[in-house]
Amino acid sequence: MAETFLTHLECSDTGKHYPIDTLHNLSESGKQLLVQTVNTVGDLFFVRLGIISLG
Repeated sequence: MAETFLTHLECSDTGKHYPIDTLHNLSESGKQLLVQTVNTVGDLFFVRLGIISLG
């Protein structure tokens, strides 16, 4: 079974990173934040970006 870990939030416009332990709405440039995750299966790591929506 794969495990997923959140690493950070990333601005969809500028790529600026934001910490995951702080509540955010939009990036400083007013764009959506993407969720950066790492999925693990054994020794393999898969990186995925997903869009976060807060409402």
